[in-house]
Amino acid sequence: MAAAARREMTDPLGWALATGTFVVNLLLRASLLQATGIAVVVLLVKVSAGMMWPRPKASAPSPQPVLVRLARGGLTARQLEVASLTPLGLSNKEIGRKLVPPVKERGVDKHVADIMHKLNVHSREEIAAWYVRYAADAERKKACLAGAVWGHLVGDALGVPYEFAPAGEIGVVTWGHRGAHGQPAGTWSDDGGLMLALLDSLLTAGFDLADQAKRFLRWLDGPDYKPGIVFDVGHTTKAALDRLKSGTPPEQAGGRDEHDNGNGSLMRILPVALVGHGLEPERLIDQACRSSKLTHAHPRSQAVCALYCLVVQFLVRGETRREEALAQALVAASRHLPPGVKGELETIRRYPQRSGKTYVVDAFWSAWEAFATSASYRETVERAVRYGNDTDTTAAIAGGLAGAYWGLDAIPADWRRGMRGQETASRLVDRLLRTA
Repeated sequence: MAAAARREMTDPLGWALATGTFVVNLLLRASLLQATGIAVVVLLVKVSAGMMWPRPKASAPSPQPVLVRLARGGLTARQLEVASLTPLGLSNKEIGRKLVPPVKERGVDKHVADIMHKLNVHSREEIAAWYVRYAADAERKKACLAGAVWGHLVGDALGVPYEFAPAGEIGVVTWGHRGAHGQPAGTWSDDGGLMLALLDSLLTAGFDLADQAKRFLRWLDGPDYKPGIVFDVGHTTKAALDRLKSGTPPEQAGGRDEHDNGNGSLMRILPVALVGHGLEPERLIDQACRSSKLTHAHPRSQAVCALYCLVVQFLVRGETRREEALAQALVAASRHLPPGVKGELETIRRYPQRSGKTYVVDAFWSAWEAFATSASYRETVERAVRYGNDTDTTAAIAGGLAGAYWGLDAIPADWRRGMRGQETASRLVDRLLRTA
């Protein structure tokens, strides 16, 4: 994350938003968010981004500026810049002079009117208040995206030593010992490796099944996406990867029988929800189902992956309370799942067990219950491990939920520092945040 901080310092808009949001948080906690506070925040944004430093030159491969990438409320990039200046008490003529390139007063008048219409507000003061909330939400969302990735990896590593242990034999869950696979502390398994491979694919190529397949094979046979060796690959996943190596098209590689409903696609599906957190539900569901089919093509696995991605999307966006996220995800899934997949929802709803086993429905419910009944990230993943059986996968799935909800800082710092493969994971998280 230090690398991300250094990049923020070379990205004036990113630095400005981060600085402004820090001030917002202090003011909010002290209940001092008055007009003066708003002006200070926006002054930091504009002075830092527009007056102290020159704007960086645009280049084709570079990420878009923060204000463009994070636009909300239907505002264009220019309208968002105007909104960021309104709390300073400037006239429209003065605002126009500060924009780069400058805009005439009549142009600013039109921008302000359009902003009011899009945000359904009636004054410049309301625009200013909206902008402060927007800037704070952008930083919260970044913390949740990073928290989801690291939450998954840390949960995976916490569970690795306990894999295959019955629930009754697991006492206090501790970090840092060797167990089932003899791996050093902080080692993620196939869960984390395939999740990172999928994240890299989505960030590099968009949604492209052929590219996903290529990166999965690079994880299996090459040095990528793992801090050590490949171990504990699921049967259904391995069979699908073997078919891919033999030339089977990605759309046809996944196992389709009912006994192919292990948790191997659910354990890696998280990046579909993170990269696609702004998608409409039907598009997110489509991508979750198609990515699942690469290794697990049975409709039940597709449905569970779609349900999980919807829950993560709701948590990252912060648009619903935790206890309502699953209910809303079930409603969205029932509306938008393909006809051949939708019928599996009733089977998923009625499943009674929470035992941390490899069956995809059991894995989903075990992870959800560990998250929904806990008060912190740490409690979530420890509870997931105590289910026993497939401990690394249950804790990875639950850790993704908890990280998406509580954010990066909720993950115990000593656990995160103890992770192997820091550079690999941090590089991908940084890329995710730059495109958020």
